[in-house]
Parts: sequence; structure tokens; C-alpha cells
Amino acid sequence: MFEIRLAQTQQELDDLYRFRYRIYVEEMGRVQLDADHERKTIQDALDEHGHNLLAFRYGKVVGAARINFNELCTPFYYELYQMNNQSVVTNKNASIVTRLMIDETYRKSTLAVRIFIACYEFGLWRGIRCNFVDCNDHLIDFFKSFGYQHYIGKATHKEYGEVNPLKLDLHDEALFRQINSPFLKPYLAWKHQQDY
Repeated sequence: MFEIRLAQTQQELDDLYRFRYRIYVEEMGRVQLDADHERKTIQDALDEHGHNLLAFRYGKVVGAARINFNELCTPFYYELYQMNNQSVVTNKNASIVTRLMIDETYRKSTLAVRIFIACYEFGLWRGIRCNFVDCNDHLIDFFKSFGYQHYIGKATHKEYGEVNPLKLDLHDEALFRQINSPFLKPYLAWKHQQDY
């Protein structure tokens, strides 16, 4: 039903930037510091080194998320997530996921879960051990259903106001089993490969 993969061309990235604008500005009415209101696009500093996973339906972008490895994150996110204070984080084993969004037509489908599993697999197979996200209160249960946990109090995001920084240990098999996380199956597949 959906094709989920990394953006491969400049045209696909341009479609993504327009998709972001439609969701954040036109639909949600959010202030976006990097919005280009003439071109109706949103592109920010994390895009330069980001890995954008896109979901397509009939060739149209209907969902997206961006992954950045922590050595290439912006100072803003280092501070927001207090990444330097986390003992498990090194320059090579942590990532952040931002800009997760779904076309309104598919928000009651499994697309958000599928995109997030793709983000997890992308990081897992590249040596990522710890992933950070932030969300507003109404999305906490969604992220916790995967295995994300609170580790600091609320923080203030310059565009989204009060948010909840959450952290995931990509190898927490016990927790994945306990909560029946959608990440359990891809984790076990990865673990099986490591035994060979």
C-alpha cells in the first residue's frame, strides 16, 4: 500500500519540503522559523546531513520522518535533549528523529507505525544505540508504545512550546517484550544477524 524509503532525488526532497509546509503551516497553523512562505516550503539546518525517510502512495509523499546522527545535530537539539549529560551517548551511537508527519488521509492507518519502524531499522543497522525524540503531551502514549521513556522533565522547543524529550535504548529487548513493542521483531532479526 505504501512505499517507504529514503529520499533519492532533489525533486523528492522538494516535494517533502512542500509537504512539511502544508502540514505544519497550512493545516496546523504552527509558527515555523524556517518556512519559506513564498515557495511554501520548510527546509532547516538538519536537512543538510539528515536522512529523510519518505512514504509514498501512488508517487505522492504522504508521510515522512528525518533521522540525524548526533555528531551532525545542531546545538539546539544537543541542549534540548541534554545529550551531553547522557552516559550512554557517544559521538557515534546516538540519533534524533524529527519531522514525523502523516497526511491527514492516513492518520488512522498503520503508516505512522511503519515509518517509525523504518527509522528504527535505519538506526539499528548503522550502530545507533540511543535515539531521542520530543513530542507534545497528546503523543506521549504513541512513543511509549515503542519503548521510548522519559529521562528528563519537560523542555521548551522554540517552535512547539512545551515538549517531552523521550529516549529509546534500541537494544532494550526486555522492555520491547514487556510492552509488545513494534520494534521487537526488527530487533530480533538484527540480533540474529549479529550471531553469524
